[in-house]
Amino acid sequence: MAKTATEKLTPEVIQGYKARLDAQKKELQKWFETHPDKINLTGYEGVAERAEAIEKHENNRCGKQEELQDIEDTLVRIEDGSFGTCPVCKGKIPKQRLDVDPTYKRCCSCQANHFAKQLKPKRNNNYQPRTLRKKKQKLEKLLRYST
Repeated sequence: MAKTATEKLTPEVIQGYKARLDAQKKELQKWFETHPDKINLTGYEGVAERAEAIEKHENNRCGKQEELQDIEDTLVRIEDGSFGTCPVCKGKIPKQRLDVDPTYKRCCSCQANHFAKQLKPKRNNNYQPRTLRKKKQKLEKLLRYST
């Protein structure tokens, strides 16, 4: 039987997501054990080269920390029974979307609205141009996915 976007989230399917998330969590925890907080700057010459290495290291750690937090938040939602429900519109998140990434919190339309709000210019806007480009790319990808 072909899987469809309207396929139900059965307890077995949810347990499959939980097992997948537990494995990812263990992998990330292992990564943090083997990657120290500080980078060894031996071999980097010049201030610019060192600063770039530090920035890459910190960005990588921050990304991994966010990923780990998303996984832990999703495991809490699985336990409290709110997994698969969009907190904004209270609608069901399609299984097809959760198959891509079970840590998704919102349905496609609410996520698109969330990104669009972040892209709107605000007074005293502190967004960096690179951040805006990434958010715009995510929004465009999400809109392509939702059609």
